[in-house]
Amino acid sequence: MGIIKAFLVNIGILITFAYLINTAYNLIFPNLSKSAKYGLSVIIFILAGWLTMFFSFNVGDTSKFDLRVVPLIFGLMVYSHPLTLFLIGLSIGLLRLTFGLEPAAWIGLLNLTLLGALAALICVWFKKRMEFNYLTKAVIAVLGINFFNMVNIAVFGIIPMHQYLSEIAPVTFPTGVILSFFFLFMIRDFQQNQARMEELSLANRLLRLRTQDLNQTKEELEKKAEQLEAASSYKSEFLANMSHELKTPLNSIMLLSEMQMEQDTEDEDRVRYAKMIHQSGGELLGLVNDILDLSKVEAGKLDVSLQPIDLNDVLRLMEEQFQPLADSRNLEFKTTLSEVSTGWIKTDPMRLNQILRNLLGNAFKFTEKGRVEFEISTEIAPGGMEEVIFQVRDTGVGIELDKQEAIFEVFKQEDGSISRKYGGSGLGLAISRKLAELLGGRLELKSEKGEGSCFKLRLPVHVPGK
Repeated sequence: MGIIKAFLVNIGILITFAYLINTAYNLIFPNLSKSAKYGLSVIIFILAGWLTMFFSFNVGDTSKFDLRVVPLIFGLMVYSHPLTLFLIGLSIGLLRLTFGLEPAAWIGLLNLTLLGALAALICVWFKKRMEFNYLTKAVIAVLGINFFNMVNIAVFGIIPMHQYLSEIAPVTFPTGVILSFFFLFMIRDFQQNQARMEELSLANRLLRLRTQDLNQTKEELEKKAEQLEAASSYKSEFLANMSHELKTPLNSIMLLSEMQMEQDTEDEDRVRYAKMIHQSGGELLGLVNDILDLSKVEAGKLDVSLQPIDLNDVLRLMEEQFQPLADSRNLEFKTTLSEVSTGWIKTDPMRLNQILRNLLGNAFKFTEKGRVEFEISTEIAPGGMEEVIFQVRDTGVGIELDKQEAIFEVFKQEDGSISRKYGGSGLGLAISRKLAELLGGRLELKSEKGEGSCFKLRLPVHVPGK
């Protein structure tokens, strides 16, 4: 019973020691380097083996029976370097000499040295057998180390072999095996908890680093956004100022050319040149106005003035403006006011006319034969709101499907050949879409290459008096 008590005290001490070390590890050691933690853990294993010798069961004056081999067994489950295990066994054996230098102490040193070598060999074997799980390794380590510990004590003969095998080993071997398993699986919880803590700590560190990176990226993006916004503001302000500066001399040129046409009616060359100047000036003035409108829209400074508009007036105005162009190009121009629920819309008349002129102007520009149709109708949108639809259809060149979104971008046309053949700056549709959105509507396109195009301007209906 004395041996069992000593072993129980040993295992209790080892568990307490392990708990205290685990607590200290979590509170004190986390900031140590990996190599420092490794070296410190080896020292702790050695001290644990030494600690068990203070509470051993003594046979005679020199022989000590305790669980000093348990730290070595546990080391087999923790360390993957054979030399580390040999060092633990040798060191625990050397610490046996602190209790005296009698023959039993030297035999204890030899025993632990051999067991350390055995543990190193088992470690090498474990590396080759990767299929072994924790339970298999635990069974091999516990039974192997305890069995050879019993054999060494019996062979070295400090206690007569017959006496040891008949009186002591039947108690120490099974008790040592049972308590070794108990310690391994109890400490396993500590080990798994420590692994989870390390994983959590690593995850927290990675999260902090990721958060820092995201915050840094966010700050950089905010700075770039501010720079882009400032650049856009400067660009819009510059374009607006330059457009105003250009409009003044252009208006003067157009006025002078118009006066020249009216006064020098007898000189045909002068009249022709004056018309060319007037026409070119008008085109340039239109481009300047487009740039000015675009800069105002992008800067959010373009105001709209909502007024009630008669849809019949819109239809008649477009017909008056574009019928002469249709006649000059031998194109059919058809205008239709379909059955509508209301003859009015509340919107900005100037911006509406600007959009429609862009759409119809493009339709006539890109249609060499056939017809252009302009139709006004009403429709109930999916959300239940009534919309007025201004539809422009042509039988022109059409637009490829993969280019249809690009033409709504600033300075973009379907391809370079379009610009060279038909002219234009690529601003009209970009401005038209932005104006449509500003009026609370949207601009849609349906087209096939070689089959013509259909643009739909959808605007919400605001009936006066409702």
